[in-house]
Amino acid sequence: MGEQTIDPARLTPAEVARQVTVTTRGDATIYRAPTLAAFRELDLARGGPALGSNLGQVNVGRQGFLFGVRRGSAAVESYAAFQSNLVEGTGRYVAVTLADGTPLPIRTTKSNETRCEPDCLLVFETVVAQVPDAALRSVPADGLVIDYRLDNGTVTRAIAPAAYVRGYLQAIDAAR
Repeated sequence: MGEQTIDPARLTPAEVARQVTVTTRGDATIYRAPTLAAFRELDLARGGPALGSNLGQVNVGRQGFLFGVRRGSAAVESYAAFQSNLVEGTGRYVAVTLADGTPLPIRTTKSNETRCEPDCLLVFETVVAQVPDAALRSVPADGLVIDYRLDNGTVTRAIAPAAYVRGYLQAIDAAR
């Protein structure tokens, strides 16, 4: 979480709430929880033309965070931002659902990394899904489960620990 390695089972809402940043831009107030990330080292020295001929050891994984926007005195609209550099092939994110299958509105942002051409073309994509307040406030003990579906059918499951979600909400509620 953030720059610290944590054990999700030992995380407390108070720890998360202390790390939520609050920023004002015009009439909007933005609440941003710390980033959750999971990475592992992978040897891409022999990745070939699709990945690059000599990338060496790289960290691959995924990361994300909750954030909310309050416009004026309206209720906070919350979002889950998710990014992964483990997307294979040309697959792109096309749908996001809660664990029960409830679809979430999404938007995506792509970033093409063309500096390594002609050897490779890496495409990174960030997905932002709007998460209903009711889903956050009723988060079960095993956490907020969100499934990210690629156009090739691959599903990536991300889980935000319950303490993380509760800490995010605690910071929002304290700011009222």
